[in-house]
Formats: sequence, C-alpha cells, structure tokens
Amino acid sequence: MLIVQFITIVTERAIYLRKALIYKIFFHFISVLGIHIWMFFLVPYITSHSFGETAPVLFYLIKCLHMLLSAYQIRCGYPKRILGNVFTKGYSLANYIAFKIYMEIPFLYILRTMLDWSVFIVRCYRQMDTDFPVLRGEPKALYSKLLIGGTIILILIALIWSPLFLFALVGTVGKPNIPQKADIAVKINHYEPIYVSQSNSDILQFSNSDFQKLTNRIILDNYASDSMMLYDAVDVTAIKFYENSISLWNMPPPDKERLLHDLSNGAKLDIHLTLTLKCNLTPEAVIYETTYTLTENKVHTRDKLIRLMTANFSNEKVIVPNILPKFITVQRQQANAKFIKDYDGRQHIRLDG
Repeated sequence: MLIVQFITIVTERAIYLRKALIYKIFFHFISVLGIHIWMFFLVPYITSHSFGETAPVLFYLIKCLHMLLSAYQIRCGYPKRILGNVFTKGYSLANYIAFKIYMEIPFLYILRTMLDWSVFIVRCYRQMDTDFPVLRGEPKALYSKLLIGGTIILILIALIWSPLFLFALVGTVGKPNIPQKADIAVKINHYEPIYVSQSNSDILQFSNSDFQKLTNRIILDNYASDSMMLYDAVDVTAIKFYENSISLWNMPPPDKERLLHDLSNGAKLDIHLTLTLKCNLTPEAVIYETTYTLTENKVHTRDKLIRLMTANFSNEKVIVPNILPKFITVQRQQANAKFIKDYDGRQHIRLDG
C-alpha cells in the first residue's frame, strides 16, 4: 500500500506539471473507486480486520480530505503560471518554520526538483549545447524529453526505495513463522483456570501430503480454500493439547460458593480462552483471546455447570461452542482466528466431570 501511495503521488505531480485536466479527472475517478474497493473489501478480506478499527478509519478520513481537495482543484483548474514555492511568498516566522520543515524531509526537495525538470546546473546545459548544437527555439522531440527526465526520475526512485526494500525483506522472506511452544487456559471470569495445558513436542509440522489432504477436505468451502491458498506446507503446523488439564482446579470454597450463586441467579459470566504462542520469528509471545458469554437465557449450560460442580462424580459434559478456532494465523504481533467450517466436530471446548 505504501508503494501504491508513492506511485499516486508521483503520477499526480506529473499530471500537475503537464496541466492535463482531462487526465486529472480520470485519475480522480480511478483513485476514488480504488480506495473504496481497497478499504471496504480487500483490506478486511486479506487482514481479517474490520473497517471500524482506528487506523483504517483515520486513513480513510485523510484520503477523503485529499479527494475533496483534488475535486476542488479540478473545479478551479490548474494555474496558468507557477510563481514558485508557496512558502517563499511571505517572510514571517511561520513561513520560515514551514520552509525549514519542508527542507528537512528526506528526499522531498530532491524529488520535487527532479519532477520540475530542474536537474542540471547551467554549466551542464552549456556543455550539452556545445556538444550537441541545435538551432535556438527548435522544439525537441518528446521521446528525448521522456528519455532523459524519466530515466533520472526512475533512478532516483530506485535509490530511495532500494534500501527500504532490503531492510524490510532481510530475514523475513521465505521463512515460516512456526510456533515453538503453545499454552492454553480456560477460566470463568476472574476465578482460577478450569483447564490449563501446554504443547511443546506435540506441535507437528505439516508434510506435503498432509497439506494436500487438508486442502482436499475443505475444497468445497470457498472461504477456507481462499485462506489456505496463501500458504504452503512449511507454513502450517498442527498443535495438539491433551484432554486433561495439567493442573487441578483448586478453587477456594468461598469462590466456589460465589460462582454457584452467580450461576443460579443468572448473573452474567464470561468463559475466557487464552492461547499463547511462542514463534521462532517473534521475540514476544503472541496471545489470542476469545470470550463466550453465559447470558441469563443459556439456562441449560448453567444447570450443567452447577451439576458438574456440586456432584462428587459426574459424567456431565458441558459444550462451549465456537470458542476454540480451527485455524489461527500467527503474525509478528498478533494472532487472527479464522472460524472455518469444522469437518470433524471439534471446534468447541468440552468440560467433563
């Protein structure tokens, strides 16, 4: 997206220098259509984030302001003459500070100079006139202008972006971010965790045959197939947790009575699931959390929990649906869950007595 923004800036500047109002109108319509398709359809689909988060909304507001100013420029038309830098039209302290900030932005002054075709100093022009004499006032061919100016601009853009690409891509491209350790915990509100488990040796790397079997099973699910097409077998692992918790549910008697009271009286309770993943490319642990709310209407689940807690021995089973996702995409700083249709009936947490 950053590269696309950079290309649009250069394109809009080139249209401004040509004062091509028709091109500006076409470019404006393409920009408006493209930004709305990108923000409302492609970004939520690719990143699994909704548009309502702070960063996309702020970016969209800035783009709306830019599109408004661009439409105003189309309405008023381009100026016939350019009188120089707007910061140098006055001599106040504000003009001085604005011009200094403009000059301190890396590469901005150089890039603007290139785009304004003010690249060569007077001595270079004189030397070229000596080496390649032409009649005064004779128009030059368009290809010669594009060949010289366009080549210089492309070289400058390459010099600006090449270090950024190298630093961004070194150590990240081609390396799968495989989990090395996984911890899971399930608890009700602030009480002691009901279920705690760890997985170190039970993290299984997918082989090509395993990955092919997985894609064959979900081939009829368009959402699942599109999600799996982004990855290879080396990017996928299976994490196995044991059914029994590694620690006992040692709840103090007062807390147990309080929890039973809340379950009986229909108080709002939340079942929290916390999944902590430690990956090889992520220095900090990536944490995924989800919540299942026990509302007053979910009487059967509450009754099962009460019988499970009060009986000395019980075969009661409490099903908590849609709390443990089947697929989790681990990024550098966060984990995104994908609730894809389950094919073996184990997309939930089961609490046994």
